[in-house]
Amino acid sequence: MKKTSIAMAALSIVVVLLILAGIWTNMRLQAAEVQVNDLQAQLSAVSIERDALRSERDVLRNERNALQTEISVKEADIKSLQSQVNQLQTNLAALTAERDALQSQVNTWNDIALLKMHATIIEKQTINQPARYYTRWSWQAPYAGYITVQVHSSTTDTTYVQVLYSVYVEFQGAVHFDQTVNVGIGGKAVFPVLPSINGNPCQIEIRVGNSNLLTGATEVVSVVYHY
Repeated sequence: MKKTSIAMAALSIVVVLLILAGIWTNMRLQAAEVQVNDLQAQLSAVSIERDALRSERDVLRNERNALQTEISVKEADIKSLQSQVNQLQTNLAALTAERDALQSQVNTWNDIALLKMHATIIEKQTINQPARYYTRWSWQAPYAGYITVQVHSSTTDTTYVQVLYSVYVEFQGAVHFDQTVNVGIGGKAVFPVLPSINGNPCQIEIRVGNSNLLTGATEVVSVVYHY
């Protein structure tokens, strides 16, 4: 009888333990289900966020592609405009050079009109002649102006300067210029150069000589053409 009581007590303990184990297992199962549900909710939220990010990514990709296309168009426009700028700069440089050349011509013509230009034809040239002879020089004067003949020194007081040329004058035809100036042992003579209507340069002859009867002469001469 005593053994039966012990067996029943042990069986009761086992039943209680089994009941407690079932309760513990059930509690663990319920906790696991809560965790699973929570994880599923988190997974669903993450999936939604993932899908939203993917959608945003696709939108950004489309925007990027559109911007890249726009950039390509703008770069092409920039290249085209740069080409136009380069061409305009080239044209500007050419026009500036042409303007400067024309301005230089204008300045030259203004200087010619105001007789500011000059050219040295002879510079302190020493010449020798026998009695009653002269030394001659000839050159072409393209513009109207005047000539200065400077006899710096001469060994005779009968030294003279003579200038000769012919031009064509409107309503008068050919006009022959011939003028002689006595300068003695030294001096300056000035002669006009008349314009010619036919546009041809004026062929001018300059003579420096002496009127001695017996002895020759030596002179130092300079000639400057002003135009």
